[in-house]
Amino acid sequence: MRRLNQAIINLLSYEHSLVKYVASDIDSLQEAVKTIEADIEKLSQSYRAAVQNQAILTEAKSDIKKVEQLIKSFDKLATNLTPNKQVTTAKSIRTAYEKLTYKQLKLVPDVYVQRLTTAERAEESQIINLNNVIDSYIGDDVYPFDPSASSWQSHVNNVNQIIKEYKSLTKASAAQIIGYDNLVTLQKDLKAAEKVIKDMDAYQKLSATTGVTESKLNSSYTSTLKAYNKLTNLQQSLVYNADEFLLNTPKISVDGNGKVPTDKAAAEALKADIAKLADVTKYSFNQLETAVNTASESYKKLSSAARKYVTNYYLLTAANKDITGVKSFYKKIQTAREETDAAKKAKKN
Repeated sequence: MRRLNQAIINLLSYEHSLVKYVASDIDSLQEAVKTIEADIEKLSQSYRAAVQNQAILTEAKSDIKKVEQLIKSFDKLATNLTPNKQVTTAKSIRTAYEKLTYKQLKLVPDVYVQRLTTAERAEESQIINLNNVIDSYIGDDVYPFDPSASSWQSHVNNVNQIIKEYKSLTKASAAQIIGYDNLVTLQKDLKAAEKVIKDMDAYQKLSATTGVTESKLNSSYTSTLKAYNKLTNLQQSLVYNADEFLLNTPKISVDGNGKVPTDKAAAEALKADIAKLADVTKYSFNQLETAVNTASESYKKLSSAARKYVTNYYLLTAANKDITGVKSFYKKIQTAREETDAAKKAKKN
């Protein structure tokens, strides 16, 4: 009897006027309570009633139950919850946690306290992570990453995931994200570049295929080159297979029946000049127009036999079409301005 009374008293210890359980965790306390209850069960009915401090035992069982309920609430903190929902769930758990008494708190394993703290900071951590990842993708004048055939899809997936996470943020958290608009631009640039990358890959396969007609190969190269030239500088920087494509111009056969035209050298010089038109971004509009006009006049002066040596004439044709398109667009703008000015004058009169 005396041993049981002492065992119940020994469940508690006192620390600076605060009461806590001697057991360092809920499992140890539960085991100690079970042992005491089993010993009490062995006593006769009259001796059971004589056991002192049973209120301590009853309170210990109640404390165990409350701590178990708190631990059970952590099941709501599933790993697939969004950071926003983690914070909301953690707030509810924190409220229940703070209602525990001192001796109940001491029974909560540290791992759960750490999980609670981590969940409470989920949005803060997400904001830091998103800003770091966005910073790795956004630069001032160029994109600070170098895509390749093997890394391309991972970059696309990363950017899409960041944008998805941003959309799940609260307004307060979204306001702390830096460079989101630039990231959306990158997403669009990746899509534009990807189409050209696929076209370039298709051309490379076509050029390596036997039996393909020269006209089909020319058409594929010209349309792909035109699409590439329409990209912005930032978009072009994403096209990882551009150099390989630009260096693999169509190889067209020249049949001179064994005779070399006297103006062959002029034809080859013109071919070199036309090759420079492959990258129109290196020219201003006026410079490009002058270069195209000069090349067109030089081509007209060549003999029919020499013209066959200008195997990249399609580049000149494509550049000519671009210039015509720009002029047409500019003319429409001018006409619209003149009509607007005329309408304003008419109102004044």
